[in-house]
Amino acid sequence: MPLQLTIHHGLPYLLVEVSGTASLADHQGVVSLAATVCAGTRYRRCLLDLRSMETSLAFTEHLQLGTFVGENVRNLEKVATVVTPEVRSGISEKAARKTGARLRAFTCIEQATAWIHSNELSRPAELSDA
Repeated sequence: MPLQLTIHHGLPYLLVEVSGTASLADHQGVVSLAATVCAGTRYRRCLLDLRSMETSLAFTEHLQLGTFVGENVRNLEKVATVVTPEVRSGISEKAARKTGARLRAFTCIEQATAWIHSNELSRPAELSDA
């Protein structure tokens, strides 16, 4: 299935919806695109909806992805990712946070949206159970 991205402007944050089959390089491309759009606009927050993305990353690829994400979005106030419960491991999220990103992963779009809108800016010490 081809990888498709939809970028939504007009919200108080950048919303990127992704669907299709994705490799590690595809994940990194999505992050690069979102970071570039945020850098070129007024967006300080970003929500990546990855629930329709098919992926199977190895443990080391999750670590690589998290480090890449952290390095590319650490200048943003908040980044939320939404994934399905089946693919949520927390590995990428922890790696991103260690590089300074204020990122949280969710399995519920409503919880991700509520967090993105909230004034909570501090980087959580532990992974969310969302």
